[in-house]
Amino acid sequence: MSATRLLPLAAALLLAVFPLFVRLDSIPLHVFDEARLANNALEMTQNGNIWVTHYNGEPDLWNTKPPLAVWAQAICMYFFGYTELAVRLPSALCGLATALLLYWFCATAMKDRLGGLLSVLVLVTTPGYVTAHVTRTGDYDAMLILWTTAFLLLGFIGLEQGRSRTLLYGLLALALGILTKSVAPLFFLPGLLLYLLIGGRWRELLRNPYLYLGIAALILLVGGYYLWREHLSPGYLQAVWENELGGRFQGSLEAHREPAGFYLRRLWREAFVPWIFFLPVSILALFQTGRPEGRSLFLTLMSAGLGFLLVISLAQTKLSWYAAPLLPLLSLIVGLGLAPVLRAAARFFGSGTPYRRRLSLALLLLALGGQPYFEILRSVYVFQDRAHAWESRQYGPFLQGLKGKYPLTVAQWGYQAHIQFYVKALRAQGYQIGTRSPVELQVGNYAVVCEETPRAFLDELYQYRTLERYRECLLVEITAVNPATRKK
Repeated sequence: MSATRLLPLAAALLLAVFPLFVRLDSIPLHVFDEARLANNALEMTQNGNIWVTHYNGEPDLWNTKPPLAVWAQAICMYFFGYTELAVRLPSALCGLATALLLYWFCATAMKDRLGGLLSVLVLVTTPGYVTAHVTRTGDYDAMLILWTTAFLLLGFIGLEQGRSRTLLYGLLALALGILTKSVAPLFFLPGLLLYLLIGGRWRELLRNPYLYLGIAALILLVGGYYLWREHLSPGYLQAVWENELGGRFQGSLEAHREPAGFYLRRLWREAFVPWIFFLPVSILALFQTGRPEGRSLFLTLMSAGLGFLLVISLAQTKLSWYAAPLLPLLSLIVGLGLAPVLRAAARFFGSGTPYRRRLSLALLLLALGGQPYFEILRSVYVFQDRAHAWESRQYGPFLQGLKGKYPLTVAQWGYQAHIQFYVKALRAQGYQIGTRSPVELQVGNYAVVCEETPRAFLDELYQYRTLERYRECLLVEITAVNPATRKK
């Protein structure tokens, strides 16, 4: 491979690695989705059941997504143990793969390596992409984004560039997306199918034999899993309907109700800043360069993306990271659109020798992306936790520091999946640790409490002495029970 091809690829790889991997395991597990998946993966490594995810020893009918992400986490736990790194590594790797997929698509399908480098730069400096619930935590969404992006780009190559077999690979990517996060990848289909219908491409599509082969493979893989899971754990399909289809669309799960324009406002104000301000110029440049591939790609991605946005906006349950699959598509449009603009500017400022043009181009890239790249690196180095979750997130480091010193009892109040993960991980290492409700503690227990509610119970119900302290967390020895409050 020549230097002119190797250098942009190496630059794209280096740009992506630092925001995605630096300090990946520096913060404790998030309480909800991340900790739930971590428990699923941990129990999978212990019970050997790769088809039915479990939580606290029972088939998990609350987290009803297929297990592809859990499989990846379980494999990482096999190599790296029950750690935050093992939980989050699949997300970071999928984030890196998505970035390299954008570069590969630009370099091969669009013949524009600079556009590929810019697309990677835009993606890895996008606050809605390098963040919790996407590439920086052990959730579904980074893996989902990889498969949906692959589906759209491979489908574009297969249909628009006559490489019909690639359409099969795109449909396989769609199947893997469904096996990652259920119906979410299908939200791109309404807009995409409408574009094919209006553009008259549907006849060509229906004549492609790989379409039917891909659909058959998708039905076999996805349908086979869902039926097999229902066979192994009856009631699974009903739980899927209630949680992922009827529940999220007809009602707001867990009070996540937002107005219809929630996702557009988030893209404008935070998730795609600052690159959303370059979007109009990029779209104009794509249409002005005279390359039909650029215009066709924009129309394809715009149709699929708007359809996806409409579907998630109509759903009653709205969460900020649901719009994250749009970010690689927007990054691709901005990257390919800005590439001819930067080339023209480099020719203007670096007129003369090729060396001066390359130097001008490098300086323009630094001027364009230096500040966003610095800001995204600062965000992963200087972590600021959400205030409502701060106390509960301290259990992980506190328990890690106490392991082996005492037979521990964690005073758990309510749903605390992250506590369950750390307790199971320490048990797997041979340490004596368990959980109890704060109202069930006994004299002689070495109890760990971090949150306001269990601390209030502790003060009301017991007499104790404090042995160790970490921020809001306490390790106490229960010395007596207050009989007056016990009778209430």
